[in-house]
Amino acid sequence: MPAGLASLSLATHRKAPFAMKAKACALAVYAVLLTTLVTGCGQSIPKTKANLALCAVLAKVLDHQAPAVELAGATFETNAPISQRLREEVGTYVANVSDSSSNLAPDAAKAAESDCASIGAPTASGY
Repeated sequence: MPAGLASLSLATHRKAPFAMKAKACALAVYAVLLTTLVTGCGQSIPKTKANLALCAVLAKVLDHQAPAVELAGATFETNAPISQRLREEVGTYVANVSDSSSNLAPDAAKAAESDCASIGAPTASGY
């Protein structure tokens, strides 16, 4: 092999770890940005009495200490200023729990529990 080709091959090989690190770093940044977008741009729900109360009922239901009907009442039969996002997440959970053919209830519960945890509200023991 000519000397010029050997040095070119060696130089390319030395740059490969840097390129791999750059790709890994770019992938990590992409993952963080995607996670931030999926979770609502890093904004949590407001810490209000109504949100805290709904989160407490959700935690009881998920811990099997209260029936899902209680959660439905706390979500839909109140005029309390519950944040729209939390109301939708809990409402989705209630709708999916009542539909025995649906398997989406755990995902909706995780989303609501994540919001509840972000404001320091009670969460289910398995969360």
